[in-house]
Amino acid sequence: MRDLGMRTAVLAACVLVLGLAAAGSAAGEDAREVDTSIQKISLFKNGLAHFTVEGRLPEGAEGRLRFGPFLAPSHGTFWMNYPKGVDLQGLAAREVTVTEQKRAANLQELLKANVGRRVGIYCSLNEDATIEGKLVSVTRSPAEPEPARYRAGGAIEEDGHRYRRRRGNQMLLVRTSSSTTALDPAHVERVDILGEKPNHTFGKERKGAELTAHLGEPAPDRAVSINYLAKGLTWAPSYRVDLTGGDKARLSAKALIINDATDLDDVDVELVTGFPHLRFSDILSPVGMKEDLASFLQSLRQGESEQGQDRSGLVQQQALRHRGSGESPAMPDYGAADKGRAEEDLFLYPVDDVSLDRGERGYYPLFSASVPCEHIYRWSLPSRMDDRGRRRDEEEGKKPEVWHSLKLQNTTDVPWTTAPGETVSDGQILGQDMLRYTPKGGEQILRITRAAGVKTDRAEFETGRERNARQFRGYHYDLVTVEGHLKVTNYKDKTITLEVTKTLSGEVKSTSPEADVETPSTGLRDVNPTNELTWTFDLEAGGSKELTYTCDVYVRD
Repeated sequence: MRDLGMRTAVLAACVLVLGLAAAGSAAGEDAREVDTSIQKISLFKNGLAHFTVEGRLPEGAEGRLRFGPFLAPSHGTFWMNYPKGVDLQGLAAREVTVTEQKRAANLQELLKANVGRRVGIYCSLNEDATIEGKLVSVTRSPAEPEPARYRAGGAIEEDGHRYRRRRGNQMLLVRTSSSTTALDPAHVERVDILGEKPNHTFGKERKGAELTAHLGEPAPDRAVSINYLAKGLTWAPSYRVDLTGGDKARLSAKALIINDATDLDDVDVELVTGFPHLRFSDILSPVGMKEDLASFLQSLRQGESEQGQDRSGLVQQQALRHRGSGESPAMPDYGAADKGRAEEDLFLYPVDDVSLDRGERGYYPLFSASVPCEHIYRWSLPSRMDDRGRRRDEEEGKKPEVWHSLKLQNTTDVPWTTAPGETVSDGQILGQDMLRYTPKGGEQILRITRAAGVKTDRAEFETGRERNARQFRGYHYDLVTVEGHLKVTNYKDKTITLEVTKTLSGEVKSTSPEADVETPSTGLRDVNPTNELTWTFDLEAGGSKELTYTCDVYVRD
């Protein structure tokens, strides 16, 4: 169906609603329904999904066709695609009432499922009497709104966080041989369903939306598809790094798919690494029938969405200890990394034949691979001066510490997306942190845990000062010479590789031993330049090393 050379209908979402009023007036009663199914979904990590829905036009279809309930699209992303020979003259969207079958989960819902049956009801208000008759109806007044946050149709207020299930004002009617009795379901203690086996499912109504297409002439068995961007599905990746020993580690990747939108049945899913620029993704399309005209215009006035930020926060580091059985547990082995598919600045991991009901979560292995790994201990110290030469006070408990980390090289055929990375050894968790995006062939640092066996000390001293050495933006500055001392002691029983990074505000005069010095281009208009000093060295067990630096920094008088 994808190779039919489809062309896209040039119909923006507003045109779908406003450009075919005549077709909408028929309200779709004489329209033939088109059987469609979701064929493909591209999932982003921020709760957005791009849907491809496909179907074929029915035999004998003349005039109007009905495309059934769908999700609420983002503005400007809803498109219908059809081949040559299909004379589509326009579409109209309308709100409809959709009845879904739900399995009874309590006594009141079981009553709803068996309206029209003969029942025997035991009521707590009268323990000696049983009301027997035909169950006429089970009603709730006023009608209870059904939350459908991501599906088309229904006012936004009905499916927002303010939704609460209302209780009270309920009634069931039983027609006995002599009268019709009204009861409060809350007082029903037991129900006997007389005669045949009871029904266990009942129809529950909600607001939805459907499209009515107007064709100039019939086009039986021709393929059509609908594409749109909507919210309600996302994927959450994570990694596990197994320290197998030596200079290699076993890296395994998995994806959790979170589905709050719609049922999926053997759908091909692509998990997207990266975020496209989706300017209107937070604005609902009018074709979704979630807002009236005034609300839609207000949404446009309030601003346009800017997607692209990775909203996942850093996962809190953990360290656990316990004694294992001595036998190494089985580690994930998902097979080699699939090459996937690159689309411009995006990369897509394929997951085929996903079946996941709305409300379910799915676990899907992606790949496992052996990658080069190097243990490294890192001590990073920020500058103690701001851009105007004023000393910063450190927050309590925020002093820099040495971190035991891993330097991983991506030798797989796929990029690593930003996700939590768990480090284990012999099945024991050592720590967890964020593994940042790493392209194919790149390197990345994954922190494991704080290095308790590596102690540090540091101090800075003023060794010279020239008063009123410079005037900058109306302020007078002294030129101060600062001498810094850093000391590291390795109390571990093995030699470690240590990387010490020190950020300095000011002009570097000397370092001992000699450090690599980089001057970032940021802060070029500041009174003091910013420099990054880096020392990398091996430190034997029980050994200590002292690092020194001097710099000139302008300090405001």
